[in-house]
Parts: sequence; structure tokens; C-alpha cells
Amino acid sequence: MHGLSPLPTELTVRERALGLGRMEVHLDGRLPVGWCENLTTHLTARGASIDRLVATSDKGRWEVEIALLGGVGVEIRRGLYEREEVDARLYELHLSGGDIWPERDGAIGLELRGPDRRGLLAAILRRLGMHGLFPIRMDVQTHGEQVLDRFVLRGYSGSAPSMDKAAIVLAELLEHHPRRLTPRPVLR
Repeated sequence: MHGLSPLPTELTVRERALGLGRMEVHLDGRLPVGWCENLTTHLTARGASIDRLVATSDKGRWEVEIALLGGVGVEIRRGLYEREEVDARLYELHLSGGDIWPERDGAIGLELRGPDRRGLLAAILRRLGMHGLFPIRMDVQTHGEQVLDRFVLRGYSGSAPSMDKAAIVLAELLEHHPRRLTPRPVLR
């Protein structure tokens, strides 16, 4: 699961402009570790918003569909592979609810709900990664001003995380409330 970044030739990227600032992106192939956080940070920095993201991993290969709104200068391949500097405040969470459940294969299911904003998915993925939890499937949706994000998570090297660990992570994701946060400096 973790190793050297795959060659960009092991990935097919198809982009289709839909008009009115909308775009569809399809990815198929091997993606680098941290690809989704990198890409969502890239999109956020360019004013793009993810309307829907569905991603599934099978034996190191990803199939991803993304519906984007807006954005200027979006470069999908660059966004997948390059890490950008971001304002640490983008990593603040303002989630209103969530649930966890065990999957049949030992993975953990996680659902998060809350108000949408640019950078929210990157913030969620960063927090999960800090706890050694990585999505093998994602269904990220925006409904008006609200998000409904569902993840199926595994640990390092595909290990099965415990429900206790998942409960701790969910509690941490939900405890960050705007009144408790203070601005942080820009990450360098």
C-alpha cells in the first residue's frame, strides 16, 4: 500500500468540460499515497469545489469519478503528485455529526456530515492519515450547503483498524467546534 509513487504512465486521466464552470474528471490506475489530500488542496487553492467524488481501490488500483465546480488553473495530474503550501486554517473542521460501523472485511465505515466549505475534504483526509487510517473507498457528496461524506478505511499496509480507534477518531473529528478554534500560522 505504501511505497514509491507510481509512474504517471500507470494512470489514465480523462477530463471533460461541461460548461458553466463544471467539469468531470475520471481517474483510473495507480495513484500516489496521499493523492486525495494533495488533489483536494490543489483544487481548494484554485477556487474549485468538489460536488461529488466517488473512489474505489482494488489491489492498489483506483477508479475515481469527480464532479468539479469552478476553479482557475486546475491541473489534475499536478494536483495528484505535488504537495502545496496551505493556510493551516483550511484544516479546521466544523462537522455536525457522524457514524462509524464495522465492514464485513474488517475495514471501518465512517460517515461525516456538516456544512460544506472549500478544503473540508483535505482537512478530513489529513486527520485520518494522522491516525494511520486511509480510505479504500469514498463517496463524497455535497447537497446544497451540506456534505455527506462516506469512507471505508484501512490502516497501514491494509491492516484492519479497531472499532475503538475509529470511535476515538470520530470523536476527535466531531469535537472541533468553531468557538474552540484559534487561527494558526501558515504551514511551511
